[in-house]
Amino acid sequence: MALAPLDAWARLLFRRPHFPGPRYLPRLALAMFTSYFGTCITLPERLLLAPYLWLRFRGPRPTLHRPVVIIAGYFRSGTTHLHYLLSCDPQMRTPRWVHVCAPQGFFASWALIRWMMIPFVSNSRPQDDVAFGPEWPSEDDFALNNWVLASSLPGRFIYHSQHPHYDRWHFLEGLSEHELSRWRRVQAAFCWKFMAFSRRRILLLKSPSHTARIRELSDLFGPQLRVIHITREPDSVVKSNVRMAERLEPFALEPLPPLDQIRQRVTDEFVRTEEKFLAEAAALPPGRVARMRFEDLVSDPLGQLRRCYDELGLSWTDAAERGFRRYLGAVRDYQPRHKAPGTSTRLEPRLQELASRFGHEVPPVPPVPIEHEPLLSREPRAIALTWLMVPLLAAAWVGLTALLKERFDPLVWVIGIVLGYVAVRTAGRGSLRLGVIASLAFLCTLALAIYPATFFGSAHKYQGDLAQKLATTWVTVGRHATVANHLFYTACGLVSAFRIATRKHVRPPGA
Repeated sequence: MALAPLDAWARLLFRRPHFPGPRYLPRLALAMFTSYFGTCITLPERLLLAPYLWLRFRGPRPTLHRPVVIIAGYFRSGTTHLHYLLSCDPQMRTPRWVHVCAPQGFFASWALIRWMMIPFVSNSRPQDDVAFGPEWPSEDDFALNNWVLASSLPGRFIYHSQHPHYDRWHFLEGLSEHELSRWRRVQAAFCWKFMAFSRRRILLLKSPSHTARIRELSDLFGPQLRVIHITREPDSVVKSNVRMAERLEPFALEPLPPLDQIRQRVTDEFVRTEEKFLAEAAALPPGRVARMRFEDLVSDPLGQLRRCYDELGLSWTDAAERGFRRYLGAVRDYQPRHKAPGTSTRLEPRLQELASRFGHEVPPVPPVPIEHEPLLSREPRAIALTWLMVPLLAAAWVGLTALLKERFDPLVWVIGIVLGYVAVRTAGRGSLRLGVIASLAFLCTLALAIYPATFFGSAHKYQGDLAQKLATTWVTVGRHATVANHLFYTACGLVSAFRIATRKHVRPPGA
């Protein structure tokens, strides 16, 4: 919720006054600080679009009949891997983290926030080390949460004690008519905004909570809805969810409940979610739902995807297959920092029944090898080009300053972004060494350009001859070096150069 508008935070904090203890106040203060900027940046577009969105989706049951593929499956069932794969199909378009973190924004604010997020967002997710960033595919449920808090996420990761209240949004049960209408309106409005400039593409959505919302999603999207349901061995799902709760504890605003309690809660919700999916999916016409096991997707990804495309009537294209192969080649060496939890030999009856219903008692399909393009290291070329960019970027900054008579300190941040992208895209794969080089190149650019940029941007305001102006410029450079906003832009540029140049994946799936 770091970019959620302040009114969303008000819903969270004042619904039932439960303010965090002293230990959690720094977390809350940081979130409120970033949300303030998110609110200000998105407010103009939010106000501009509000009348249209209200008129377009004002009814109790708004519709948005367009082609859409929903990835269903409980948390930690392999939905992210499938999501990343399907987003490589050029026919599909899926929300990115920049969209779901600031869903109240639109085209201009999303473009600005995308670059602003880079220094503050890790290159991998904390729960499983999967690649992550503002341009990476994300769950639309975060958008519903950050816009109007119509999500189960606060009770799942922020206020565990309020899980029963927020879990109603997971199942869309126990809600008032006003609450249910709010979910419908915001789900439709966000999808409309996101697809406003991509009307010919298929909307791809992935949120584990959608597994329990098939009936509502069918009413919203109509007969063009398609669902791919992925399952994983149930005991591994439960254990992985418990571990995820542990690893995401630093983002909560109250203590983590006992792990036994979390396991029981996860098991109950998991079983109920899948049972609700089976009941609601059975009411859909044939050709609307395809199913797969995560273990089969790992063993034969192209074969499983092609089968699902055939079952759903989707077009399998050469461009899609190239995208799938490219992404599979990029992640073929992926190793999670923490090993997957082992599977118990004896499952409790409810999990055993799920395992049987989804066919997890049968071994995975035989592995099918995929030919990947060899990974060629172009790091020496990337390092040389990065250093070549130093005088060019310094000259560009100084030239712009001389032309417009203004130093434009935010350009320091842009320089860091440019150096990071030049390094990683030339190399084809980021590394720690490349990140250090990009950071040093950034500092060298700053050292080369800061004095002449300050002179050309400010000397016309100084009194005296040229020698006096040069001396005053030197004093100004030293004084500005300790000013908060100059330090902020410098830090953002330095971190951006490092983070971008250390990315293992040059382009997010589908980018």
